[in-house]
Amino acid sequence: MSKENESNAKQMAKLKRKRAFAMLLEETRKEFPALAVGTASLIASSISNALLPVFLGNFYFEGQAQSSQSCSSADSQTCSSSGYDVDNIALMRLIALVVCGGLSSFLRTTCLTRVEARVTARLRRRLFHKLMGLELSHIDELVKDEDVGSFNSMLIDDTANAGKALSMTFSSIIRSAVSFLYNTYAMISISPRLCMTSVVLAPVSAAGIMALLKFKTKARAKQRALVSNAASFAEERFANLAAVKLNKRELDESEKYGDMQDEAGELDARVSVADGLFMGGIFWLTSASLAAVVYQGRKEVTMGRLSSQGLSRFVVSTFLMGLGISGVGRARSQFTSQLISAQHIHSILSLDEEKGKGDDDDAATSTAKTDEQELSNGGVLKMENIYFSYNGKDGEYVLKDLSLSLEPGRVMALVGQNGAGKSTIVSLLAGLYKPNEGSITYDGVVVSNKTTLKGRQALISVVQQEATASLFALSVMDNIKYSRPDASDEEAKEAARLANCEVFVGDLEGGYDYNIGRGGSRLSGGQRQRICLARALLANPTTLVLDEPASQLDAEGGGAVEDAVNACRESNRSLLLITHRASSLKMADSILVLDSGKIVEEKDNAEVLKRLMPDLLE
Repeated sequence: MSKENESNAKQMAKLKRKRAFAMLLEETRKEFPALAVGTASLIASSISNALLPVFLGNFYFEGQAQSSQSCSSADSQTCSSSGYDVDNIALMRLIALVVCGGLSSFLRTTCLTRVEARVTARLRRRLFHKLMGLELSHIDELVKDEDVGSFNSMLIDDTANAGKALSMTFSSIIRSAVSFLYNTYAMISISPRLCMTSVVLAPVSAAGIMALLKFKTKARAKQRALVSNAASFAEERFANLAAVKLNKRELDESEKYGDMQDEAGELDARVSVADGLFMGGIFWLTSASLAAVVYQGRKEVTMGRLSSQGLSRFVVSTFLMGLGISGVGRARSQFTSQLISAQHIHSILSLDEEKGKGDDDDAATSTAKTDEQELSNGGVLKMENIYFSYNGKDGEYVLKDLSLSLEPGRVMALVGQNGAGKSTIVSLLAGLYKPNEGSITYDGVVVSNKTTLKGRQALISVVQQEATASLFALSVMDNIKYSRPDASDEEAKEAARLANCEVFVGDLEGGYDYNIGRGGSRLSGGQRQRICLARALLANPTTLVLDEPASQLDAEGGGAVEDAVNACRESNRSLLLITHRASSLKMADSILVLDSGKIVEEKDNAEVLKRLMPDLLE
């Protein structure tokens, strides 16, 4: 890497840190009252901690001194009374300090913990909302980005780390800094000459601490990367567990994950050593500094420039100052790690459709019309001169100059070999991806990615080929109503009847309240597909797309496809049917043959198509 590129990379990294910090600052400001109380309590608690050794010393030394002085010039009763009064005053001061410190610590912990929890919750809410709203092309790129890690890890770990940055961690920095400043002031007040000795030793100790901190930070960064990679590896294998088992790779994958854990164990050992060196190094450096201070302090006491009491206080202040320095260093290390987590989150939240800015500007007016008007059946859905690549304009096109029209009340079937682009057409119509070139219109109105989710759903509803990717661990009723949460139970049951769901729902324990499990795992393939079909019908779209709808339907449920066809014709809706079954093709008004992203044939008779292209049909 050239110096110029390296400089640009450093500037970009610095800019990312600034933006991530600004994001955290914005979120933390929303908790200003709790943060202000927590910070004030933090300062009060830090001052109380710093004053505690002084008050303890006063309680012992001043009470003893006053008692001795009184006893040397008065009778024993006066001596006892004077010592008692002094002890009482010192004791009351000490009790007041302890109460103040305890109350401050309570308020500090309560308020700052609340700030952390609320900031974390808001970050999780924003991140989940953003991920739900991203185009699949963005999601695909994020999945490939090794620096991002898994989405679950971001939602759980990164948000938790980022939530601590300007609450608990920042409070630790303030507390340690206050301790450092106060004890430095105390040292100067007690003995400026002895303080100079500490000032000379401080840079040496600080340099040693920073070197240890740098070593520890690097080890932590490697550990974090390895843990993230192992989590992504495991998540991907669990998501594709069937493929792993079908290829008999269980042991291989277990060994790979075991190797990752072995490497993680070795790295954990290094991190443990780094942590130990850091803490031990701080102790060694602090102890050496204290020893030097005590040695020089003895000379000051011998020469009469400092009392024994003053030396004791100076030593305590030196020790507390060292703890303050180590606290700042430790909190700084934590803050650096938390800022990295914040950068991961910001990298997602800042994806404000940069890639799509300006792409749909020309269609903004017509798109607004699509959103505002009530979509009615009878419009024509068109794809005109569509070019699309999953890797952008520089990638290989999956669809090339493709055009088709879905007319109301008519059924169009689409056939083609695997990889011809059939499912890609469905993804574009549903708005999961947007074309690189060309347009999609309904009734002459451009349908762009700026069309609201509700407007898009009212326009197109899709029954996916893989039903497991569409179903959730909810009841049968909730899964059907997922396309229209405001629908009544009667409407959902009518959609279920059209999709022939009533046949099996009545046999389920609890009927429509039966929980089908994640991905519909507690149902058969045909049952899952029929629920997806019922959901699509409930959405009441102007256009219905069935992607291989009969692939998992049983003999009894196969009639659901015919029901969907009849329903679309009766309600003047258009239907796109993607299938390889000749029996389903017989219901189509026209049949398009797709090959390598292009329409190569158009037929109106399934028997003719079967004779000309038998390899396309079952």
